[in-house]
Amino acid sequence: MIKRLKYLWLLGLMLFCTIIQAQETGLYYNALNSNSNRLSGKLQGEIYYINVISSVNYFLQPDWEKGEIRLKDGDVFGEVQMKYNAYDDELVAYNENNKTLFIVDKNTVQEFIFYPEPGQVGSRIRKFVNLDSLQLNNDRTFFEQLYLGSAMLLAFHKVEMKKTRLYTDSTGKLTDTEYEHKISYYYYSPQKGMVKIKLKNHSIQQIFPEQKKEIRKNLRKAKININNEGTAIHAFEVLDKSGFLK
Repeated sequence: MIKRLKYLWLLGLMLFCTIIQAQETGLYYNALNSNSNRLSGKLQGEIYYINVISSVNYFLQPDWEKGEIRLKDGDVFGEVQMKYNAYDDELVAYNENNKTLFIVDKNTVQEFIFYPEPGQVGSRIRKFVNLDSLQLNNDRTFFEQLYLGSAMLLAFHKVEMKKTRLYTDSTGKLTDTEYEHKISYYYYSPQKGMVKIKLKNHSIQQIFPEQKKEIRKNLRKAKININNEGTAIHAFEVLDKSGFLK
């Protein structure tokens, strides 16, 4: 009887440890896709340990935002509290089940979307796509998709560290390090591939040297002077409608 009780106790302990381990780094979702290769709807990743420096400097968003994560196998995880870590090019999510942060396995992610809070002034839906399948031969994975049509307008966000003179940062700490948010913009189409661009009219025109005059004419007719993301998106819409991006 004692042996039997010990066996049952040991079996229960093993089961408890398995449950704890399964919840260590995942979110759970009931509606699994038929192509899913994960058990129990688990969103996989590894625990993320945040500190003051990373919390203040690494992330694209100052606050945690609700969003949606869509995986390559078709599963969708909604209402996820998350941030994009632009220093390490990683998506960090909050697991409400066990109150921990974790880095989502980028190899499983197709795209993720940040949804603004209702009534939040100046905010917009922001969609990031995983372009690892394009074989860009660099360490960039997640690009913000600003426009999708015959071609894509993409932005890559990067937080870079640089040395400066000693100063007191926002946390009251004396430091000689600053973190700078930089954005690189890209045109992508299956025909042209990935082309780095500037938010200028002539940069777009240079992608199509044989149609440079026609593109310049169309942009002038539409009174578009590309100098920010909004005007660049408008330019892509106009040029796509005129058939230049195909």
